[in-house]
Amino acid sequence: MFPKGKNASDWKKACDGVMGILSTMGYSLGTLANYSGVYKNLLSFLFQRKLTDKPVDKKHTDAFFRYFDDTPHSYVTKKLYQGALRRLLEFHQSGTFGLIQKPTITVLLPASYESILTKYQKYRIAEIASTAELSERHHLSVIREFLHCLHNRRITLLRRIRFDDVQAFLKVNSKLSPSSIAYKACAVRSFFRFLIATKMGSPALLGFIPSIRNSRTFRLAAIWPQADVKKLLSAIDRKTDLGKRNYAIILLVARTGIRIGEALNLKIENIDWRKSTLHITQPKTKNILELPMSEDIGNALIDYLVNGRPSVLSRHVFVMHRAPYREYKANRGFPNILAKYRKKAGVISSQTSNHNWHSLRHSLATRLHEEKTPLPVIAAILGHSSLETTRIYTRSNIEMLRQAALEWEEFRDEQ
Repeated sequence: MFPKGKNASDWKKACDGVMGILSTMGYSLGTLANYSGVYKNLLSFLFQRKLTDKPVDKKHTDAFFRYFDDTPHSYVTKKLYQGALRRLLEFHQSGTFGLIQKPTITVLLPASYESILTKYQKYRIAEIASTAELSERHHLSVIREFLHCLHNRRITLLRRIRFDDVQAFLKVNSKLSPSSIAYKACAVRSFFRFLIATKMGSPALLGFIPSIRNSRTFRLAAIWPQADVKKLLSAIDRKTDLGKRNYAIILLVARTGIRIGEALNLKIENIDWRKSTLHITQPKTKNILELPMSEDIGNALIDYLVNGRPSVLSRHVFVMHRAPYREYKANRGFPNILAKYRKKAGVISSQTSNHNWHSLRHSLATRLHEEKTPLPVIAAILGHSSLETTRIYTRSNIEMLRQAALEWEEFRDEQ
C-alpha cells in the first residue's frame, strides 16, 4: 500500500488524475498500461528515498528521471517517461493537461499597425469573400511580416513607404523559391491596393513591387498510370481498421479527383446513399460539387463506417485512429501514407517527390482528357471556375503533346 503522509496523497491523486483523463479520452489499453508503469516506478522511487511526504514539483520528477536515465533505454521509452511526468505536473497545477502542440509564433506589431491590419482584414472579407480560411491566414501572416519589416526600418507612417523598403522585405525572403517570393509580392500588392483605396497610400506604391516570373503552371504534372493506382490500392491491408480508412480515402481521391482536404472534411450528411452522390464543399469558393459515388467507393465507405471507424461523436467520415479520436484539423501525416503504400506496392518513379495527393487529381484529369472528355466536363468534375486552370492538366500527356507536334510538322510541310 502507498504510504500515508502529508503530501503522499497528492502524488497518488495526481497519478490517478492523469490516468482518469487518459481513459476518458479513449487512449488505448497499451498506452494506459505504459503510463501506469511509469507512475508505479515513480511512486516506488519516492517511497525508497522517503520523498513521499514532499510536495509534487518538478525538482522531484527531475530526480526520478535522472535515476531512470542512468540505465540504457530506447528513445521511445524516454519520450514516454518525459510525457508522463510533464502531464503529471500539469494536472497537479491545473487539474488537467493539454495535448502536445507546436507553438504558434506571432509577430508582434505596434498598436497603430495592428489597427491597420485589422482594417485590412475586414477589407479582405468584404472584397474577397471566396478565399479559404487557411489561405487567408497565410496571406495575413505575410502582411504582418511586411509591417514588421517596416517597423524595424523605423517607418511609422505608411505614406512614407519607399521603393527601398519593399526591396528590403523581398531581399529577406530571397532564399525562398520563386513561387513563394511571387506569393509574398502578390500579397503586398494587394495590401497596397487597400492603402490606395482607403487614402492611406499613394498610387505610386504599386510601382514599387517588381514583377516576379513564376513558371510553375508550365511544369508537367506527375501522373499515376492506372496500373500503379491499382497496385497502390492492392497494397493496403483492408482487414485492419486503419487499412479500411486509408483505402477509402485513397480510392475516393483517385476516383473522384477531390483534394485530400476535401476528403478529410467529408461529413456523413454529405453522402446521399439513395442517389449515390457525394456533396463536396470546396474550401476556396464554398461551392458545393455533386459527384457520382461509384459502387466501389460506396462499398469502401460502408466497410469503414460500419466495421472500421472508432465510435466517436464527430460527424466527419474520417477520423483519427489514435486518441484523442477526432476529425482531422489539417492534412499532416497523410503524405507519408501515400509514400508508405507506394513503397509497399513497389511503385517506382523518377518523380517520387511529385507523386503526392494532388498528383492523383492530375492523373484523373489526364485520363479523362485522354478519353476525349470535353474540357468543360473535366472542369465541372474538378470544380474549376476557369477552363484555363483545367488546361494545365492537359500538358501532362506527353504522348498527346508528341502527336500534336507531329501534326504541326505535317501541317507545316503542306504549306
